[in-house]
Amino acid sequence: MEMFDLLAKASDMELSEQSTPHPLITALTQVVCWPSVSVQESLGDTINYERWTQQGTGEALWTTTIHSSASEHTSSTPSQARNSSDIHPIDLSQKLPQPSSASLPNFRFLRKGLSLTDTWVGEEFEILHTLGEGGMGVVQEAVQRGLQRRVAIKRQKIHSQNNDISRALLLKEAQITGSLEHPNIVPVHTLGCDEEGALSLVMKRVDGESWQTLLHEPKHPFWYRKLQEGGEPLEYHLEILTELCNALSFAHSQGIVHRDIKPANVMIGAFGEVCLLDWGIATELLEESKAMNVLSPEAQQTKGQALVGTLAYIAPEMLLGDIKYIDERTDVYLLGATLYEILIGRPPHRGQNMQDILFSIFLEEKSFPTTIPTGLVEICLRALSIDPAQRFPNAQALRFALKEFLRRREANKICEQAWLLLEELDKAISKEQAENSETLGGATRDVVRLFTECRFGFSLALRDWSENTRAKAGLERCLHRMIERALERQDARQAQDLLEELPSPVEDLQEKLARLQQQIALEKEEQEKLRYLSEDLDFYHSPRAKMWFFMSMATLSTIVSVAVSFSYYTKGTLPSHRDSIVALVVFSICSLFIFGVRRKKLLTNAASRQFVASMVIGTSCLLGYRIFSMWAQIPIDKSVHGEFFLFATLFGLPAIFAAKWLLWPTLICLVSGFVCMFWPSLLVPLQGISLSVIWYGGSVVFFREWSLRRAKERLQEAKGGRS
Repeated sequence: MEMFDLLAKASDMELSEQSTPHPLITALTQVVCWPSVSVQESLGDTINYERWTQQGTGEALWTTTIHSSASEHTSSTPSQARNSSDIHPIDLSQKLPQPSSASLPNFRFLRKGLSLTDTWVGEEFEILHTLGEGGMGVVQEAVQRGLQRRVAIKRQKIHSQNNDISRALLLKEAQITGSLEHPNIVPVHTLGCDEEGALSLVMKRVDGESWQTLLHEPKHPFWYRKLQEGGEPLEYHLEILTELCNALSFAHSQGIVHRDIKPANVMIGAFGEVCLLDWGIATELLEESKAMNVLSPEAQQTKGQALVGTLAYIAPEMLLGDIKYIDERTDVYLLGATLYEILIGRPPHRGQNMQDILFSIFLEEKSFPTTIPTGLVEICLRALSIDPAQRFPNAQALRFALKEFLRRREANKICEQAWLLLEELDKAISKEQAENSETLGGATRDVVRLFTECRFGFSLALRDWSENTRAKAGLERCLHRMIERALERQDARQAQDLLEELPSPVEDLQEKLARLQQQIALEKEEQEKLRYLSEDLDFYHSPRAKMWFFMSMATLSTIVSVAVSFSYYTKGTLPSHRDSIVALVVFSICSLFIFGVRRKKLLTNAASRQFVASMVIGTSCLLGYRIFSMWAQIPIDKSVHGEFFLFATLFGLPAIFAAKWLLWPTLICLVSGFVCMFWPSLLVPLQGISLSVIWYGGSVVFFREWSLRRAKERLQEAKGGRS
């Protein structure tokens, strides 16, 4: 029967608690490599070449001692036996590298507290204590006296039997580990022989905690220190796993497969460094190696030779017992088994006997709590696929998937924080709408701050994960809410800018914006008309040009007044009507010349043109009045006296209907007229002084207006620079 057909039938059956083996398990025992001697193992311990070469007790029985949890072990009685005659004996010496013929340095070790007997340089290693011990080797901590550093020394035990095998195994481990120079792999310092001829491997002493301990002791002091830095234990464990992927990617690039990846073989340093230990069963990756699905028909033709690894984590193809079926995807499975222990709290394989273990590997469906993220479950199940072709192609691909998950997890955290800010933004906008104008400033600042933080959070989450649908929805809702607020506040520019940020157009908002823009355009047109009309009727428009004109006219009036007054006091008689007409014509010609110099600035709006027209009309009226006085033979003093009241009339009418500041020239003319009625001798000088004062007063008025407008422009420029 084909293996796949057998699996299909067996998948509908339950594991029997009776002694009758499960049909699939019976078939798998024809494929899976079995021990050739009687051993007693723990699921969490490594089965290596050392175990295979220990003395047996005759009949080959498989007796397991397994743990029920990650930190406890439960013993069980032998429940299944298999005759060793079904397995071909193997010659381990043919599968292992032989000791190098090259000469190795000789070491002599000094026990702590003893003095040196000679000065041989090999005695620089002072043994402190034993760190661990196995059937063929012992690991001791020592001090390298020359460099004053602590090292770990793995020394070969001298046995009556298997000395060559243990020596070859340690040599192979030294060669493999020494060839892998990577930050996550323990460096090898040197390899030598002690005084008894046993191999001694000197390595870096790694101080820290076993990852196995940290996984199953959540109250370990390490976590107190680590959590102070922020983050979560799950994220930290996944970061450790990604570093292991890095180390294994490097090893695979050098043609080495570890074959015994588990938390117990990982050391976490005091400063967070991650070291992958125990390369004792690592093997070189053969060119023809191809991880084989144990359930495939080809596997039925395979005979087991040497089963190595840890049963609680072991990859299915490792059960075939031949390295030609091992490749980098085998380590990917072991990484997946480690990830399973991170998520569930125990290794993926368990059972009371070998039958249970095989059932756990091939038939047990892996279940995960609902609290575990779906993406992480998918990564774990893919790495634990029975068929190597369904796994990640290499450790780097698994690392990328884990990094992508961590990146998305961080994006989800940022997204959730942004959603909380979005809720606060909704409340702030509602509060802003409810408050009156007196307290609106504080609420508006809160809205702007929350919107900025909220939009930045969603944008950051999308930058880390562009397909984050929740972040997309949050950003759209955030922009939608602010667009509605901008429309309510009739801020079309902000609404337009925010609408452009939306990934997809919203017809309702675009229609509202179009109506608002049309309304604003009409209002702007009306405001432009009002502004133009206001400027056209502004008498103080172009104040600088008018100030210059009034100052020039005041100077001209002063010159004419001084000349007339000098003639009056010299001759002692008033000027004739002809002289007054000639003086007025000369004054008008000079005024036209002054006006012509700045005529463009003096005729900028309707009010200015009306002002110039009124001056022309007033001068014409005065000229006509003097001609009429000469024709009617009115005495010159009476004529000049009447001119004061004529000036008062010319200034008074605009003062009533246009410029209030013309009231004081009107008063000056009236007062001067009444003074001349009582003191006729002051008629000529008072007329010149009055006109000069009026022109100088006008220049002061326009100078003040020009100064106020200049200060206002500077203030606006300063505000624009700060914004």
